Amino acid sequence: MKKSILAVKSIVSLCLISGLMFSCDNNDDDDMVCQEEITGELTEHETAFAGEWILKSIVADEEIDLTDDDTDNPSTDIFSQYDACLQDAVYNFQSDRAYLFEIGLNAEDCDDQQKIEGTWKLSDENMLTILSNCVESRTALELKEDNTEFTVENTVVFTDVNDEEMTLKITTTYAKSAGEDVEEEEAE
Repeated sequence: MKKSILAVKSIVSLCLISGLMFSCDNNDDDDMVCQEEITGELTEHETAFAGEWILKSIVADEEIDLTDDDTDNPSTDIFSQYDACLQDAVYNFQSDRAYLFEIGLNAEDCDDQQKIEGTWKLSDENMLTILSNCVESRTALELKEDNTEFTVENTVVFTDVNDEEMTLKITTTYAKSAGEDVEEEEAE
């Protein structure tokens, strides 16, 4: 199943940006001054959140057809319209405040693999702050009470199979890896 290049870029942008606000400071010489890495012990809230989070779904508020399969089949299920490489997105929030975001590293034969590293923190109000490559981003998460899923809502411009742009409100859901629960139980 072929994908529109712009549609593929939309999911990558979504995963990397996810409605984030960026901030970097410039001094008088216009030289970029990077934010300092996020450091310190995790709070109890952050410790419960730490672990591997796997992309589970992307749902739009309106139907769109992103699949170039000669069939008119629009859907609000954006996730199912992507191939395995684009569905393979994983965050790993580590207990030393390091984080890793990977796209296409676990699926087979992915040409556009990406790996992004940085540091992280999560406020008690579920505001996730990530610092990577001198860029600080903040995203409000909707975190399930049992700490098994989080969602992020964004507005994203997609290009459908007819090269028409559509601005859609999407909800992206990540699920905590089942392996994380086993590791936590073994530690207790």
